[in-house]
Amino acid sequence: MPQTGPNTCVSVGTDAVPSGFEAAGPQWGFRAIVPPLACGDDTRAAIGQTACQPIDDCNAPFPPASATITVQTGATGAVPWIQPTIAAALAIAANGSTIAIDEGTYAGVVIDRDVSFVGRCASKVIVQSQSANDHGIGADGPYKVSVRSVGFQGFNFAIWVGGGANVTAQNSTFSLGQVAAWVTTGGTLQFQGNLVDSTPSIMVDGVLVADGGQATVTDTEFRNIHIALDAFGRGARATGSRLVVSERSHEFSALIIAAVGGEVDVDHSRLEAFQKSVGAAEDTDVREPGKTEGGTLHVSSSELIRTFSTDPSGFDVSGGSALELSDSTLAYRARIAVSAENAARVTVTRSVVRPVDPSDPANLALGSAFVVNEGTNLSLDASAILSPGQSAILASDGCQITVDQCYIHGTWEFARTDLTTRL
Repeated sequence: MPQTGPNTCVSVGTDAVPSGFEAAGPQWGFRAIVPPLACGDDTRAAIGQTACQPIDDCNAPFPPASATITVQTGATGAVPWIQPTIAAALAIAANGSTIAIDEGTYAGVVIDRDVSFVGRCASKVIVQSQSANDHGIGADGPYKVSVRSVGFQGFNFAIWVGGGANVTAQNSTFSLGQVAAWVTTGGTLQFQGNLVDSTPSIMVDGVLVADGGQATVTDTEFRNIHIALDAFGRGARATGSRLVVSERSHEFSALIIAAVGGEVDVDHSRLEAFQKSVGAAEDTDVREPGKTEGGTLHVSSSELIRTFSTDPSGFDVSGGSALELSDSTLAYRARIAVSAENAARVTVTRSVVRPVDPSDPANLALGSAFVVNEGTNLSLDASAILSPGQSAILASDGCQITVDQCYIHGTWEFARTDLTTRL
C-alpha cells in the first residue's frame, strides 16, 4: 500500500508464504498445496502434497519386533502370546507391553495399564462398536497408551481420555460414529496422521476437549466433518497444525470452536466451510449449562474459506470471546467475513480478507467484511480488505476500532432502489 507522506510503499498481509502453501497468483494472499480432488478411503490430504498420502504402511513387517502379544481372529488362546480379542490380550499383558492386532474386526477395550497397540493396517484392522455406550479405546486413569494403524468404526467416542491418561493415536481412521476423540479433565491426547471421515448419512465430529483436557492434533484430515476441533470449559485447549478440514453439514455450527473458557489454536492449516462458519468463539455451550465465559480462538498462517453465499459468517465471535487472526488468507462468499458482538475482541494482523474470487461478480455477496456491535473491540493491523459486497467495516453500539497500516479497496454503497448495478 502507499505510505502516507513519503512516496514509498509498505507491505500488507503476511510477510512470507508459509511452508506447504503457494501465492494465490493474481489474487491476494495464498492457498494451501493439497490434492486437487478428494482422496480415497485409505488415503488422506496433507498440507504441501499434491498427491493423496497413505494412512499407514500396510506392507510394514508384522508383528513388529517390539510386540509381545498378537491379537488374531479365530485364535483359541492355547498359545498364550496369541489371543482372540484385544481385551484378552490386555488382561495378560505386562505393564508397558506392545500388543499387535492382526487383520480382522474386534471389540474395543477399557485400558487399565500402560500399553501400546499396533495394527497390521488401518484399512484391515477394524475396531467396531458393539453397543450404544462402548469406546474403541477408553482410558480413565494415569495410563500411557498409544494406538497406531487401526480403523475405528461406529463409536459414540472412538477414543475417550480422562483421569490423567496420556493417549497417542496415529495413522488411524475414524468413521461411521459420532466423535473421533473426547478428552476431558486431566486427559492428554496426541492425534497425528489420522483421517476422520463422514458419510452422506453419518456426520462425524473430530476432537472434542472439555474442562481441563488437552489435545494436540497434527497432520490430520477431517473430511466432510461436522466439527473438527472444539474446546469448551475452563482450561480446555486444542491445538491443531497442518490440518486439512472440509465439511458438508447442514447444521449451524463451525469447524473450530472455543467456548466457555476453552482455547483453540490452529496454524498452517486449510479450513473450508461450506454451509457453516469456519470458526466460532463464544461464552456459552449447551454442555456447560449455567456457565458463561469467553473462549479464545487463535488462527495463524492458514487458508480459510467460507464457500457458499448463505447467512453464517466466516467467523462468529461473541460474549467477551476473542478471535486472533494473523498471517492468514480469509476468502468468503458469506454475507460477512467476521461477525462480532457483545464485548468481543477481534485482532487481525498481516492478513488478507477477500471474496473467494474477487473478479467474479457471483462471489460478491451483499454484506460487509466486518460487522461488529455491542462494545466489540476490533483491531486491524498491516492487513488488506478487498472488494467486500458493501462496506469494509460496519459498526455500532459503542465499538472501539483501530485500523493501522491497512489497505481497503473496492468498497461500495448503492441506491437501495437499484440493487442490479453491482449484483
